[in-house]
Amino acid sequence: MDSTPISRISNPSPYQLPQHVSNDRQRARQLTIAINKGRYPFAHDEGLDEERRLPAQLGPWPGASKLRRAMTKLVGILPPKELFVSELPPEVRFTGPKFFRHGTHAGSMKLRQAWVKLTNFAARTHSDASFERLLGTIPPPSVKNGWESDAVFARQRLAGVNPIAIRRCADNPGDALAKAADQVLIVRHRTTFKKAMKAGRVYMTEYPMLWDSPVQEHVRGNATLAAPTTLFYTGDDGVLMPLAIQLKPREIKDRNPVFTPLNRRWDWMMARGHVQASDSHYHESISHLLETHLVSEVFALATLRNLHPDHPLNQLMLPHFEHTLAINEQARKNLLAEHGEIAKSMAAKHTGNINLVRMTWASWKYQDHSLDTDLENRDVRDLPGYLYRDDATKVYKAIDEYARGILGIWYQTNEDILNDPELQTWAREVSNPSAGGIKGFPEKITTREQLFDIAANVIFRASAQHAAVNNGQFGAYGWVPNAPVAMYSALPDHAPEDDRPLFTKADYYKALPDRKRALGQTGMVWLLSEPTERSILRAGELMAFTKEHCFEAYQVVGQFRRQLRAISDGIDLRNDEIGFEYNYLKPQNIDHSISI
Repeated sequence: MDSTPISRISNPSPYQLPQHVSNDRQRARQLTIAINKGRYPFAHDEGLDEERRLPAQLGPWPGASKLRRAMTKLVGILPPKELFVSELPPEVRFTGPKFFRHGTHAGSMKLRQAWVKLTNFAARTHSDASFERLLGTIPPPSVKNGWESDAVFARQRLAGVNPIAIRRCADNPGDALAKAADQVLIVRHRTTFKKAMKAGRVYMTEYPMLWDSPVQEHVRGNATLAAPTTLFYTGDDGVLMPLAIQLKPREIKDRNPVFTPLNRRWDWMMARGHVQASDSHYHESISHLLETHLVSEVFALATLRNLHPDHPLNQLMLPHFEHTLAINEQARKNLLAEHGEIAKSMAAKHTGNINLVRMTWASWKYQDHSLDTDLENRDVRDLPGYLYRDDATKVYKAIDEYARGILGIWYQTNEDILNDPELQTWAREVSNPSAGGIKGFPEKITTREQLFDIAANVIFRASAQHAAVNNGQFGAYGWVPNAPVAMYSALPDHAPEDDRPLFTKADYYKALPDRKRALGQTGMVWLLSEPTERSILRAGELMAFTKEHCFEAYQVVGQFRRQLRAISDGIDLRNDEIGFEYNYLKPQNIDHSISI
């Protein structure tokens, strides 16, 4: 009869690496894994072409009956269909409390908007007051009181809903932008563009892929979608301010004017509105959908398919995938569908946004998208006032120490890594083009350090990074004049002449979404900003890390929670000092998984 090897941890536990259990137990684990591979099949997008596809996703559960599949198609025209029909295995669907909470949150929004429609009859939204009426009983986000300020516009690159677009401007952005920025710097900041560049004080955002035909051909007929470049400057006071905006890609030389804060007010505000609409597409498609939801789904599937429930890495990561497959299924069948709010509200509709994801995924590489590498590549480590970077770095450090502390109990040598067949199969599937297809992910994990880094990155992406790009959606897009997801005004093909404005305040409000689309925008982001129910402070709740099963792991979990509470206290103190609340990465507000 087979004997069970001695446990590698001080407190005997049923949660072990596969090489540390008996042969009989190994065979039983392999049987469970084989069953799970059948229950969680990969599905692949056809894409624009062979190179430009969406990340792999979960296919229909083979156990779903033909009736359920038929019903799924049937109720596709009757929202909210996913509240009633799912093709997922039961254990990864919404739990009862989550189902109830999500349903009541959505139902509340529907009731509020029904009342707004009954009490507001004007089709156009022509003023701040008309947009406030559309919110009904929902208090407007705080940005309502300062959205017209250039400082608030710039601060949204540092502490807004899409804080990962800004980067240092390392090279000449083009003569037109450089000349315009130089004028602003001379008049407003008493310096020159050449000096500002030499001092490393010029930053930029740009979205050139929005100009590509797979996106532009899906822009609705009466809307426009710019592909702007925006330059920013941080002065001696450490405040980031905008310098210049060019609405078409920099490579286009003709009929591509540059706008600056020196222009007439509403010419500048119109350019800013186009930037916000373009940023919303990059944010929702890339920063939010691709970087968190879809990439995390690949890791969730590989974990469910290859790591036995008793595997320590499964126990560590699985809580951070709770409800992720369910919310992604709901998004595909509702939000990203033809009848969804993205199709109805955003300029490029659902089809253009999905193509943007496909184009980005074609060149996406795992090694370029850790927090540390991203900050390094964008050269923003010393950017003043960058609250996302400050808080994300602290939270990541705590997650990294947590992952190392837990996994180090089981993986005591590099040989433990190399001899773990479940771990190695997991890595091969994540990297395999025919399976997970994550480029740059190692086909074989060879060291403890490598595994610890991977685990920390996966957990950070599924918790803190998602919070950073999700929790602020109502705070930005809930006030439509601040950040419309579509602009209904043609891109200007010439600059203002003789100080005569191209646009008035009335033109700006006319360019914003009408009542129907504004209701769609605010309703969508209010729902997506559902309050956190199970924060990352509840990490480590699975049985493997309890005092009874592994006291060492129990101590690591306790230390992790204490670190997170200390980070929260520090954020509160910082917010009091600066007079501005940035709470998206406050640990109490970080959901432990992608569940909305």
